Order: sequence, then C-alpha cells, then structure tokens
Amino acid sequence: MLAIAASGDALIRQSEPAKNFGASQALTTSSGAAGIRHALVRFDLSGVPEGADVISASLVLHGLLYSGGSIVHPVVTPWDQATVNWLTLAAAPLLPAVAALPSINAGGVASADVRAPSTGPDALNCICNNREWIALCANLDCSSGMAQDEICVPACGGKCGLWGTGCIDNSPVCSGN
Repeated sequence: MLAIAASGDALIRQSEPAKNFGASQALTTSSGAAGIRHALVRFDLSGVPEGADVISASLVLHGLLYSGGSIVHPVVTPWDQATVNWLTLAAAPLLPAVAALPSINAGGVASADVRAPSTGPDALNCICNNREWIALCANLDCSSGMAQDEICVPACGGKCGLWGTGCIDNSPVCSGN
C-alpha cells in the first residue's frame, strides 16, 4: 500500500473569479446562495510505478466544520496553487465524477474510492431536491433503483436530499464514443 499526501490545494470561488485563495487554510465547496466554490487538491503520483495495476485509490478528508458532502471530479488541466482562480479553470473540461463524499461533521472523516471507472459506461443523473442536476459516469445496474440511490443519496446529501435519478446503459457520453 502506498499512502500519498496532497502536494497542493486551492480554493476557487465563482463570486470572486479573479481572486486566488491558494494560501487559504480551509478548503470549502458550495453550490448554494453564496455562489459556487470548488476545492482543488493535487497529488504527486510519481511514486506509483508506470503500468502499475491500481486496485484501489481512496480520498480521505478530515472535517474541520460541517460539510454537506461533495462530488469528486478529476482535473487534468494544469494549475498552480499560487495563481489558480475561477477564471483560469473556467474553460477546463469537467470530467465525469469518480466519487461522492458523504456529509461529515466537525472532527469527522469522509472517504471514497476515487478510481476512475474502467468498465461499464453507464450515465447516471442525480436530481437533488434543490433541483441541482449531477451527471456521473458509473458502473452499475441501471435497472436497480437501489444501485442508483447508493450513489446519488450521498451526492445530494448537502443539496436538500435526493429527488430522483435517471440512468442510461452504455452511454456514448461516458464511453467516449
């Protein structure tokens, strides 16, 4: 097992698009009335041998304040902690989510498997009670409402709960076709 600590992090805010928060001691996420905030976390993966078969990869976060849950997306656009802001990442492609972190209280811990899906390109749409629409690519049985809820309930945890789901088997959007 190889434990890799974050090598960089930053906060970006839609409400202050040109401001850099790279020196902030807190990472927050939000999609509420105060505006959208994204937390960026970077990991140096040079210690993972090329061609290695990664069996699992977990992201573990420790809560300082209450968290309503977050969706984890990989970011492939290069960014620098000292200069990144909302504007520098505004045009970056939003890749499919790889995990949903549950809500946590101060002092709590949340973790999620963050390996990118490698098989079964199914498109899952989570519709939260605040009417936010979260599009994910996942490996699941689209005929199982329970399988959809297992992913969407934590994804909508901080967004007033889950309203509904939709799933498309073998979606070309998720397979890249």
